Amino acid sequence: MSNWKGSTTIAWTVERLIDTVNRKLIPLPGGVSDADENYVWANVDVEVRGYFAAGRYSGPPENCYPDEGEIEILSATDESGFDWLPHLTTKETEALEKMAWDELPKSIDDDYDPPDYDDCGYDRDIYD
Repeated sequence: MSNWKGSTTIAWTVERLIDTVNRKLIPLPGGVSDADENYVWANVDVEVRGYFAAGRYSGPPENCYPDEGEIEILSATDESGFDWLPHLTTKETEALEKMAWDELPKSIDDDYDPPDYDDCGYDRDIYD
């Protein structure tokens, strides 16, 4: 996998059951496919950013390091501007992060070149 860094927007659909007594949105159990007036779907634009830097696995051990990367969900808003981010379930957040790992590299044109550990000014021979 090549190195990358950037941000993108992912289209996502949130599905919730309306609690008709308290008029609150509650998470739906997975696998429900039918709907009536008690269900609501929201088309949500999810902004994510992240980076990935490939590790080095060959050469002397002191020059090797693992892959490094991170995905961050910045916002999740629907057409009305409602902020869904604090209302996403753990499963939804995990699914969005997985989707972001797939979508971010496709949306970035340039190749991110992370700093090389050999160029950081650290003298590895100082303890020899």
